[in-house]
Amino acid sequence: MATRKATLAPMAPRPPKETNTDSYGGRVAARIRELREGRNWTMEKLQDKLHELAGKGEPAIPIPTLYAYERGKEGGGADLPWKLVPLYAAVFGYTTAHGWLPTE
Repeated sequence: MATRKATLAPMAPRPPKETNTDSYGGRVAARIRELREGRNWTMEKLQDKLHELAGKGEPAIPIPTLYAYERGKEGGGADLPWKLVPLYAAVFGYTTAHGWLPTE
């Protein structure tokens, strides 16, 4: 008797979780996602660009951490550390945080 392998239908990509924008950290997280998706960058592309700008001596930010920054603390992730704000500004083409961070 021959055994048959079960074939599974490909799964549709899971829609991204909505970021809770009630807090300032949540609005920063939503802005990060908006900027990344507006450039059609994958997380891997964002990771590469951040690592490029950070310099060779710095370790790359792990992909799960980048996802956490896009969810924000209130969304089950993590708020972007302030020390990374200038790096994120540069990767998205801003010279200061003023241009990309939410105003309130």
